[in-house]
Amino acid sequence: MPRSSSHGSPFPITIIPHADSGVLCKAGYDAIYIIGFDGQPDDAPLKVGIASDIHVRLHGMQTGNWQKIVVHEILFVQRHDNGDRGFAVAPRIEAEIHEILRAKGLHRQGEWFAGGSNLIIEIAKEVATRQSAAGFLTCASMLRRMKMWKIEADEASAKGIKPATSRAETYSRAVLDKAMIRSKQSGFGRIR
Repeated sequence: MPRSSSHGSPFPITIIPHADSGVLCKAGYDAIYIIGFDGQPDDAPLKVGIASDIHVRLHGMQTGNWQKIVVHEILFVQRHDNGDRGFAVAPRIEAEIHEILRAKGLHRQGEWFAGGSNLIIEIAKEVATRQSAAGFLTCASMLRRMKMWKIEADEASAKGIKPATSRAETYSRAVLDKAMIRSKQSGFGRIR
């Protein structure tokens, strides 16, 4: 397992279950991911990329790699700064992260950069904060937010009230219950 960093140990690609990943995609969130391989040293190159459906993307990459992929961080950003007509946020963030890492001489090939997970994650968070009007959510924050949405939906349902927001309708009880179980099974407790 890669060495721990101030951001915690890397976590498995199953951290965002398939059902939730599709729902997040429909809810207008894109993911900026930072991944590496299990067992690599902390200074080994990491891939910085984007995905609209993070589960599909990570599992597709795992299928094409013989080494086990681990996730160092996932930042979720709203797809558009200004509703559906706004500019896509994730590609801008990814491009600036790549540009900064190249300027620091950390580019290795394609979307792979050296420099260690701490540095790359900090740069990614700084860029996401600057580029996205709505900011970003880390993987752990998104899981907490999904839990909150589930509670809101349950409370509204218990009162016989139809949930007021589409997010509560989207995150059905069945999907979130499965997500919570899978998140706990896949090491949710290790995420900060």
